[in-house]
Amino acid sequence: MWGERYQEFALGAIGTGITVGDYDNDGKPDLFIVNKTGRSKLFRNLGNWKFEDTTEKAGLAPKAENGLLSWFGSVEDESSVEIWKQGAAFADIDNDGDLDLYLCRSNAPNQLFINQGDGTFKEAENANGLALNSASGMACFADFDRDGWLDVYVQTNLLDSTTSPEGNRDRLYRNIGYGKFTDITDAAGISGLTLGHSATWWDYNEDNWPDLYIANDFATPDTLYRNNGDGTFTNVLDQVVPHQPFSSMGADLGDIDNDGHIDFFVADMAPTTHEMDHRGMAVTRYSMREENITPGTAPQYMYNALYLNNGTGRMQEGAWLYGIARTDWTWSTRFVDLDNDGWLDLHVTNGMSREYQNDDLRQRIYRTVHPKARLAVMKSSPVMNEANLAYRNQEGQGFKRVEKDWGLGEVGVSFGTAFADFDNDGDLDLVYSNLDAPPTILRNDSQTGNRVIFDLRGSASNRYGVGATIEIQTKSGKQLRQLVLARGYLSSSEPALHFGLGEDTTILSATINWPSGTTQILEDLPVNQRYLIQESSSSESSSNDLVKNKRTAPIFAKEAAPAQSPSPKNQPKPDLPFLESTLWNCAVKADFNGDGIPDYAIGNQGLNTHYQATPENSIVFFKGNFGGRSQNQQVEAYYQDGRLLPFASRKELIAAIPPLQRRIPSTNKYAASTIEEILPPAALAQAIRTEITELRSGVLISQADGSQRFIPFPFIAQIAPIQDFGVADIDGDGHLDLLAAQNDYQVPAHISRYDGGLGQLLLGNGDGTFRAIDPQSSGIIIDGHALSIHIEDLNQDGKTDFIVQREGLEPLVFRNQSEGTSSN
Repeated sequence: MWGERYQEFALGAIGTGITVGDYDNDGKPDLFIVNKTGRSKLFRNLGNWKFEDTTEKAGLAPKAENGLLSWFGSVEDESSVEIWKQGAAFADIDNDGDLDLYLCRSNAPNQLFINQGDGTFKEAENANGLALNSASGMACFADFDRDGWLDVYVQTNLLDSTTSPEGNRDRLYRNIGYGKFTDITDAAGISGLTLGHSATWWDYNEDNWPDLYIANDFATPDTLYRNNGDGTFTNVLDQVVPHQPFSSMGADLGDIDNDGHIDFFVADMAPTTHEMDHRGMAVTRYSMREENITPGTAPQYMYNALYLNNGTGRMQEGAWLYGIARTDWTWSTRFVDLDNDGWLDLHVTNGMSREYQNDDLRQRIYRTVHPKARLAVMKSSPVMNEANLAYRNQEGQGFKRVEKDWGLGEVGVSFGTAFADFDNDGDLDLVYSNLDAPPTILRNDSQTGNRVIFDLRGSASNRYGVGATIEIQTKSGKQLRQLVLARGYLSSSEPALHFGLGEDTTILSATINWPSGTTQILEDLPVNQRYLIQESSSSESSSNDLVKNKRTAPIFAKEAAPAQSPSPKNQPKPDLPFLESTLWNCAVKADFNGDGIPDYAIGNQGLNTHYQATPENSIVFFKGNFGGRSQNQQVEAYYQDGRLLPFASRKELIAAIPPLQRRIPSTNKYAASTIEEILPPAALAQAIRTEITELRSGVLISQADGSQRFIPFPFIAQIAPIQDFGVADIDGDGHLDLLAAQNDYQVPAHISRYDGGLGQLLLGNGDGTFRAIDPQSSGIIIDGHALSIHIEDLNQDGKTDFIVQREGLEPLVFRNQSEGTSSN
């Protein structure tokens, strides 16, 4: 790492992965653990938390080894040590019922080991066409053409920082039958150089053809390849997501809100603590403040991205809303129901070999002339050990950190993760790799929650049913899982589907949709079982394709804008004391609970921005003279762990208040200081102080005594700032409803624009509360920064239509096509 291949190691190939699968078909999942420069090992699960190193016995020991090598410290020859290993995957490439093993290497041909069915493997000559010699990170197996054979996408990273600093080309290989592969990268439309850390098969548009998300590091944009169903792919990222991470790392998928649509999460490197953020990342973000976005493209921001799938093919983004916009220097991300309550939790691994983003460290390196001396400065700095994190799903209403309570907060530098039920108790255990240390294996001791695990065996589909989905229905609702092998970072888990069931004692139905198009429905299944499901020979559905939930036509249909559209409205400014503690954008007066007293709908900032405020932890705005160029400067601060801290980075604040450069001479000192320690005490005391305690949008219901009661809108409506409302009885039930125009693009680039929403239909219940209607049901998809909504009856049919004005874009027209009547 500290020699001639330093850049390639530190910036691309540092991590290692793990793969899990029952290679000997004895009913117990086994482990293959990748070692970067030493000997990777296969561990056979003996049961009762005992494992046997069967690497040599299984035929996986490199030919140069003698079987007496320890985990770290071997007598390998120099050439073998120089071969870096990265990711590994168990997959049945020849449909013989045994899991084969594919190992990705850097600057050496990848290796394919064919399972012989007797507990041993045999290396395939030329890896059956998969002997790619590049900077291979991970093999992502899927039957993308649905012909019954597993194909593979090989994700790559940095091979040579001098000749190709922008990375390498990934490869797509088609399985032409019985585990023989051919390179179809060019023919499939896979192009461009990548600095990939993960590639994940995700059917984002739910057309039953596996699509593919490529997460790229640094400035290289991510890619979302839509599977066209004819052997070709098209990059549609800019049409599907509002923005993307800047340095994308690991990624994962799962239905986190149990709405029947599979969501997607991509990690960046954003720190969770103020001090770590302002030691480096905040400085880097500010240095990139000049934003030159090509119209129609998804910009990159230095935060995680959570793409919420609503079934329309256009994602909402809600990482801040769900509390997972920042998870530290993250490698692996995995959605797993760890407590068996029926909701997918989140686990991430963190850490880095050095604190590369630290601004003070970088300045020391810049001042050092000789390259070897620069490297010595970096090497002498401490390892950036960080805690791994776990987040409990709050029943689809965000995540709560629980790593300390759950015993998952090991501090170090951890990489690839894999989950499996190693002890056959029905919950998922965890294993992950570490930098310069043995792997960690953690037993899940969850005592609560019923559970079930499904193993799949395909007939027309590939043998292990990779790509199949299972939707279960219980008394508590529905859950959806899809069997995807490569997930997180450089790793794959046991090829099975796990469901936590909470207190439910029966699975009312389980619908298995196979890649072949066959659909099977099983009913009244007992819980706390492990089921082996064989694909039936004929589909129980009427179609040869996968059956989707039948939906009625959406309420609104988008139409072409008229030649003349109304001008954006001037927002009213009601005299409401409540607004003093908000960041409100709009307010509209109407009687929302039918008591004859006017109420107010308030469009506030929402919960999906870097502003996060509660009455206990307010946002504080100071206005005053702090020694800068302006006599009336505004400084924003927030509370973390009881300390009042600045939002702005040191460079940003010094640009506004130059004397601070002498007062706070280093970035590290600034990062550790409170706002009272940074700004002159006298100036701070004289400044006007405003506290923001409520960021949710909602309604103020007027009471008979003249007071007002605030009722926030549903959780999903807080995904973006609301800029304007349209008020009408849209569904004709006699209660006033709301149309909300969302998003704010007029935000500094280093903060990132507030673009998570697509507009929101809120149907009133008549008591001042509202229910949020999803975009697939409402038909409302409003891209961009919406300015105002104008209620119209465009075709004189007595129904509420509306027009939306947007910043820099054409107006949008939505016609009400529901069967009922409505009234303004």
